[in-house]
Amino acid sequence: VWLFNPAGIFFGNGSVVNVGGIFAASTAQLENLDDLINGTKTSPQLTANGDGLIEVDSGATIGAKQIALAAKQISIAAGAKFTGATDYDGEGANVALEKVVLGVGNTVTFDNVGGGTVSLNLDDFAADNDNTIDLAGEFDAAVEATAGKITVNGVLTAKNAENVNQDVTLAIKGTEETIGLGAD
Repeated sequence: VWLFNPAGIFFGNGSVVNVGGIFAASTAQLENLDDLINGTKTSPQLTANGDGLIEVDSGATIGAKQIALAAKQISIAAGAKFTGATDYDGEGANVALEKVVLGVGNTVTFDNVGGGTVSLNLDDFAADNDNTIDLAGEFDAAVEATAGKITVNGVLTAKNAENVNQDVTLAIKGTEETIGLGAD
């Protein structure tokens, strides 16, 4: 399921997305919609035409096998949930969430969607401080996030399938960037 709206996308309290495959949402303008529909190109090119925001409110649930959100700004409130799809086919079938990809910037390419997976090519993103991701929701899978500024309002953990803590990797491009970490 692909959802595009350059003006912004809001998932309100109590809203539910339940998709057995890929769910991708973006506030960017789709450049090659015909190619995507006809299957002649499986990596849609997008460019931002405004300051569209993707906002996931407390109490909203987005369920899918893979989730990708791309905008100039992304805000995920505490109490928002990203999880697998449940009973998506009406026959009780459940799908585990494999990954969540979040990216903010001026241009984006969704890669590999023809192969049943989705990723964001973030090389062209202008990851300055005007491009922000605020994370406070609950994620049942690994999260890949790229932005000029990422704010985590809560606990930042990494777990494998057995819920054993794993490494958290923070990568910063550029030579003048700094990062500070504090932990007990």
